[in-house]
Amino acid sequence: MKTSEKVLELLKKHKRSAVSGEEIAKELQISRTSVWKAINKLINEGYLIKAQRKTGYQLLNFVDSLDLKQIEKNLNNEVLSFCKKTNSAIGSNNTKIELFSEIDSTNTEAKKRLSSNTNSESLNGTVLIAEKQTAGRGRLGRSFYSPGHNGIYMSIIFKSNSKTIDTTVMTAAAAVAVCRVLEKYNIAPKIKWVNDIYINDKKICGILTEGTINLETGVIDAIVLGIGINVYSTASFSKELKEIAGVAFSQNDSSVPDRNELTAKILNEVCAIYLHPEKLPVVMNEYSEYSMVKGKFVTVFQGEKNFRAKVVNITSKAHLIVEKENGEKMELLSGEVSIKPQI
Repeated sequence: MKTSEKVLELLKKHKRSAVSGEEIAKELQISRTSVWKAINKLINEGYLIKAQRKTGYQLLNFVDSLDLKQIEKNLNNEVLSFCKKTNSAIGSNNTKIELFSEIDSTNTEAKKRLSSNTNSESLNGTVLIAEKQTAGRGRLGRSFYSPGHNGIYMSIIFKSNSKTIDTTVMTAAAAVAVCRVLEKYNIAPKIKWVNDIYINDKKICGILTEGTINLETGVIDAIVLGIGINVYSTASFSKELKEIAGVAFSQNDSSVPDRNELTAKILNEVCAIYLHPEKLPVVMNEYSEYSMVKGKFVTVFQGEKNFRAKVVNITSKAHLIVEKENGEKMELLSGEVSIKPQI
């Protein structure tokens, strides 16, 4: 690791409190001159560092870049094993995890690879991560704004088999996985059926799960699970987007994590659910507990029709049980709901 990188890690460790050049030099066992040169290098790279004669150096903006080695460093052995290339040893950097500085859509790229590969088993455990997406996608043909150095955008390929979770349940399970991680940072996330995660009534995460069909058998051969999270800032969001979308962390929050750490923790949780389907009942109970629609009146959209109903339960398959205003109960397998009353 370069001296400037070591200094940056130390400044991040101290979050936004100041640390003296003497302390940095002592901890890193380098000269004060080396500290000064490293600080200037970081400033030239765009980091906002305040230098004060009596207190030292203070990192004022939290800028991080996704780094494949740092992501893999935070993965547990089970996930590293699941994602490793055939005949490659764990820790040899031969995983099926790839990082793009820019891509149109990680889901689109994953589906392209599946369509051009007759052996989907070889792609099982492939993870595609992007710093930026130019054509990020959401459910129902919607777009997902994905600016650089601000979020987490990744897709995971899961081979389907008789024990594999179906696409709807996998979407719900992934939402639980993200919520589990966010809760560790004292955040209270909620899930809006079926695939969106909200914090303080604003969407911060969307999940898009797509299945690929085996043309010979007519069954789902593989699942592409896409996760998009607004992590840091809404500064580049349009005025309209700011009204409905938020972020998981404020850059002024002293507890804001590194995106590499956050990405790895989410991968650990998501893959654990896929690898241990016997624990699904617990996961789906959590999905119900995280729900922001259960027990509330919603507007249900089905094609061009919509109606008001109360969500009375969520099944183990992530289906909504709703009760219409006339007392009729029905089970929703898919669709869209809104908590806001229609005018």
